Amino acid sequence: MNDLINEHFDLLHEVIYLIADDVPDIKFPVQRVVDFLLSEGYTISISESQKTSFILYKNKAKTSVTENFISFEKLEQIDRERYKQNFYKYLISRSKIFYQSALQNAKAAKINLIQNQRRTCVSNMYYSLHNSFASMVEFYKSEMLIDKKILELDNTSEDETKLEHFTPIALGVFINNIDEILKSGKEDFISSKEMNAGRMKSFENPFTWIFPLYSNLLEEEKFLEMVETMVESLDKVNIENLGVDTSSRRYGFENQLKSILTKIRETSKEDRISKSQKYICINMGAFFAYGYMLRQSADYDSLFEVKIPHQDIINWTIVTSNFVNFVSEFLSETNYESNERVQKLDAESSTEILKNSDDDYQNTVMTMTGIIIDKDFNLIEVIRNLYSQKGYKMINQRGRITELTDSTDNTTICRILFGTPLECFVSMSTQGLFRIDIVLSDTLIDTQFNKGINQFYLEKLIHEEIIQKDLLSVVSKNANIVRGIPSTPQYNSLNYLDLVLGIHERIKYDMDGKISRYLRRYTEKISSEKFIINSEFSINASERFINRIRPVNIIVPRLPRRREVISQIENGSVEKFLFVFFYTDSEISSDTKESFVTKISEEYPQLDFKAEFVQVTDVETRQLIEEDYSYFEVKILNLVEKFGNSRTMEEFKVPQLGEIIELETDEEF
Repeated sequence: MNDLINEHFDLLHEVIYLIADDVPDIKFPVQRVVDFLLSEGYTISISESQKTSFILYKNKAKTSVTENFISFEKLEQIDRERYKQNFYKYLISRSKIFYQSALQNAKAAKINLIQNQRRTCVSNMYYSLHNSFASMVEFYKSEMLIDKKILELDNTSEDETKLEHFTPIALGVFINNIDEILKSGKEDFISSKEMNAGRMKSFENPFTWIFPLYSNLLEEEKFLEMVETMVESLDKVNIENLGVDTSSRRYGFENQLKSILTKIRETSKEDRISKSQKYICINMGAFFAYGYMLRQSADYDSLFEVKIPHQDIINWTIVTSNFVNFVSEFLSETNYESNERVQKLDAESSTEILKNSDDDYQNTVMTMTGIIIDKDFNLIEVIRNLYSQKGYKMINQRGRITELTDSTDNTTICRILFGTPLECFVSMSTQGLFRIDIVLSDTLIDTQFNKGINQFYLEKLIHEEIIQKDLLSVVSKNANIVRGIPSTPQYNSLNYLDLVLGIHERIKYDMDGKISRYLRRYTEKISSEKFIINSEFSINASERFINRIRPVNIIVPRLPRRREVISQIENGSVEKFLFVFFYTDSEISSDTKESFVTKISEEYPQLDFKAEFVQVTDVETRQLIEEDYSYFEVKILNLVEKFGNSRTMEEFKVPQLGEIIELETDEEF
């Protein structure tokens, strides 16, 4: 509590209560504070008060109440802590707690949706619906309630008060009493036993609160539009799927809801015209009850995926999300939705979404999944409009044509990423789910190109070019797109060296330079006129390096010794030549090794030549990164002893420790 409300004073005020600076978006509820002070014997100065700030007096001492501070010219020491505790309770209200929970549930539901977790999506979205509705009820009770005696109905402590779920039995009670509810005062039925449903008391019945909450909004256009989306969502539900399993514990529960929804459909057309208030309240209640049925089915029904079409889940999620936005306005809370039409969620894209046998996982360097939230989504029109744009073609990852018909449930369209060796395959379903696979050209798949891809820039390119530029241009203006964090399979197999080199391209050049310089100096130091040793080091694309460059240019030392060594080989003064090639990437093929040695033997038949190709392990690579080159020394010396003979070894000299240190430091790269 002390962290939320700071207590100060100055020359004019004995006590000033301020909300802490590091607590954003929290304000004092002015009206509740004023009501409390009135109960403490304060009086309002009407002439000095405004809508957002009040001046009150007690014993001629002035008190100011605003959203940001409460100041007392005089306040007895005995009252200070009690006042502060009351103000604290107003800030940490039940309404705000329910609302924050609703936001967390809504975010989790969208993550579930793009990861194809339908059951958990429905469960989370229902709790978002229930918690947001509960936050409205708590807000109404604390800020708008006319009959304060209603607060005394529940004789339990405040922390234990609850709002029950949107059950069919509670909905049935609401519908049976709706005509009388609409005729009465808006709070009359909150305490009426007519709204009891089984063990559920009237004030615990969530449908009891529909008329009090929305009675002043029944003619507002924005509210009516939201209710119409609820009606449209319910109209698309196949209610014949409800109550079909007689062995299920939910058989009676679903049958009751089925009966209610059937009656609502039969009377809705007439009620919409002649009894608009009844039409609004009943359909809103039906939408809430259907959401509870979805959650029950998702949590307990083994036939959930069969009974509830994927599109119904998406439609219900969209409408519920709109309701949560409406609640934020009702509570005067900051809208939890980003103003951006494309939202990135903190969840990795699921590679299981729209997965099929035509996907080429070997060449895929990135996968991004998401959903287009659009009640007017039309797959055929979206694909047709994308196809008309530059760079798109109807082809899948196996190079086969993808056909589009009126019965197509999902399809794939390819988009060229101009200026790159990458292609973008966009798979999409009739529900608006999409999967974007970025695939590397076949000509580069055997190279290390995929490890060098900058993930940040590629994700940014896909987000801006494919999603924001292309997809948003082919959906309705009211559509939103939710997408996850890309899945990058090439990064799942990165070793320590890959991670270090991936930080910046300069690191590779620096490391390669240091090691090559060391090997050059070390082998020069231990070579003799009759026995020459040389070594090279390659970090990536080693086989390509061996095949591309003329072998003699690889084995002989670099300038300035190159010409001297070649001359010594040609005049026969060099009897043995050992070349050691260290590399860190995949195994070099035996054909490449044999071809390399053969070309040297053909060019210098008189030379006793030996080439060793040494693949450096991860443990040894870590040593090299730490600039510990003892591995090279031991390996080269072992090979020298193995390849040399007594005559050539006479002139061979192993550098002493001081000489080795000198080799490491004596030349700048």
